[in-house]
Amino acid sequence: MISVLNRILVVEDETNLRNNLVFIFQKEGLQVSAAEDGYTAKEMILSNEYEIILLDIKLPGLSGLELLELKSRIKYECKFVVMTAYGSIESAVEAIKLGAEEYITKPFRNDYMIRAIKRLLHIRKLESENINFKTEIKKQYELEKSIIGSSAAMQKVFDQVRMITELDTNVMVSGESGTGKELIAKAIHSYSNRFSKPFIPVNCAAIPKDLFESEFFGHVKGSFTGADIDKNGYFLDANGGTLFLDEISEMPMQMQAKLLRVLQENKVRRVGDSKQHSFDTRILSSSNKDLKVMIGEGTFREDLYYRIKVVEIKLPPLREREGDLTLLIDFFVNKYNRLFNRNIKKVSEEAMILLRSHSWPGNIRELEHTIQSAIALCRSDELRKEDFIGLDQQDDGVKVIIPSHRTNLKELLQQTKATVEKEMIRRALGNSRGNQVQAAKELGMSHRNLLYKLKDYGIKSKDDKYD
Repeated sequence: MISVLNRILVVEDETNLRNNLVFIFQKEGLQVSAAEDGYTAKEMILSNEYEIILLDIKLPGLSGLELLELKSRIKYECKFVVMTAYGSIESAVEAIKLGAEEYITKPFRNDYMIRAIKRLLHIRKLESENINFKTEIKKQYELEKSIIGSSAAMQKVFDQVRMITELDTNVMVSGESGTGKELIAKAIHSYSNRFSKPFIPVNCAAIPKDLFESEFFGHVKGSFTGADIDKNGYFLDANGGTLFLDEISEMPMQMQAKLLRVLQENKVRRVGDSKQHSFDTRILSSSNKDLKVMIGEGTFREDLYYRIKVVEIKLPPLREREGDLTLLIDFFVNKYNRLFNRNIKKVSEEAMILLRSHSWPGNIRELEHTIQSAIALCRSDELRKEDFIGLDQQDDGVKVIIPSHRTNLKELLQQTKATVEKEMIRRALGNSRGNQVQAAKELGMSHRNLLYKLKDYGIKSKDDKYD
């Protein structure tokens, strides 16, 4: 967030006047720095940030007009005020052309100078508030633009992402495979204060055990066979930014211990190095497994779990994102129309019923692959049911996953019953194009009973803009 800190730089070669300006500004509670010549001022302007730069036109070294030319080079917003005892129309016009906000002729009264500077600081404050407001609006707009989803489940995820944008804390993104965990991690990074620094994703399952320390912590040249050059490693490469540990559940226990130590100390020692190197890196992690269950099984460290999961964002599977399927289908059709130079104009109703009735165990990744394959094989401008060869068109029913860990049978049966009911209701609504009466008839239940079920499971029908 941009803030105005009331920092002023006074550039004046006359000692008494310079000291007087510093005194009256400090008396008003402003932060004041001073320079007595053009070269010193140039160095200060380029290496610091100021809200107001008050400078004389006649200066030793570089003139005030030459310093004004720096305005196009600096990366921060500031107001330039020019003062001189050599007032003339020509110098005033030149100063304004170069970007000066005010032109003050010496001698001046102290109260006049204070009013002028305070007025410019007030303008800077209003400008910064406007920029912050526009930035927040842009974040909200771009988040929902870059990640497709209008369902209540995804709106909850968006709200969580917005809530933690200003919090520099570690976040765990959990969810089934293919739900878009890395996309959410990128969004968290993009809307944080670290957005201008690196975002480095690492697939923990793909790092060989014997290369773990070298890849994560780095190495020095000659530390082992093949170490031909110095290497920083992921933590130092992501310094100032974000390191995304994808599928951290796949990391071996021995590596978890080393990772924990580094996170506790915020320091790494490269392989073969005698020195430790500090880093400032935010850690985002993801897992498609229940880490608490793994802790109980002794395959994941509890202390590491609490270190990486200060905040958790749970991504819903596609089957629970009521209303998003149609949006995602449209998005992927448009995407692969562009990539394949095709002109698919619509998806047939039969094909849509097929897509709605599928349970999508592979979630968005499976949906994208399915649309991509169908467009590649389609010979017309309409996707039909027969184009979806890779999709199981004779769905063999709801798949019940029996967890490998110990679980309560009664709870499992209740969860399975709810899963079956939700899936059957979705299919019936899909087959009836959202008509509740027809869906209830297909399910063999009363319309009233169906309404209760829709409310309990949070399922929308056609009347509720069912997709």
